[in-house]
Amino acid sequence: MQKKSQLILLIFILGASVGGAGQARRPRNARPAQADSAFARWVEFKSKEGRFSILFPGSPKARTNEDEQSVGGLPMYYATYQSSIKYSAIYIQYPENLEAPVVAKDVLDRARDAGIVSSAEAQERPRILSETETSFEGHPARLLRIAMSGGRTTWCRFVLVKNRFYFLEAVFPKPRGKGSAAEDYEEIARFFLDSFRLIQEIA
Repeated sequence: MQKKSQLILLIFILGASVGGAGQARRPRNARPAQADSAFARWVEFKSKEGRFSILFPGSPKARTNEDEQSVGGLPMYYATYQSSIKYSAIYIQYPENLEAPVVAKDVLDRARDAGIVSSAEAQERPRILSETETSFEGHPARLLRIAMSGGRTTWCRFVLVKNRFYFLEAVFPKPRGKGSAAEDYEEIARFFLDSFRLIQEIA
């Protein structure tokens, strides 16, 4: 991959991570909102531009890089929703294929490292709890669980599909105790990440 594209990816992930770090603080002993737990009522969000769909507890805020300063002139799309949990679905489109094995590993490693550096610079004290190489419908993917300051936890998934980089994230606060509240948040984060679907044209 060209160095220019690698730099653009780093800038993109840094911006996405800072957005997660800057979310409104919630009570540390908060439980998930009722809407978050009512999976049957979640709303399907479709991005024609991003060629994906995903479920949110409510209608997300969506924007493109046309709504703000462009990053390298590459197409980008954001969809976010905030409750006691912050949900994000973001993609960036590159001119080159990201799925070649060596390229894919490099992209995923750089995305992880850039996110961790950005979070550390924001004094979030990130610590990787787990990192799993996976695939999504045959495409390279990676799942991370990251602990942050204040007892917050981030679950995120990177997916590479041809020339597209997808970034999915759920950030939830410190639950009350280690029992059902913690399990509830984890179940919600997993449900959100697992609801991601590719629209058939690029699958």
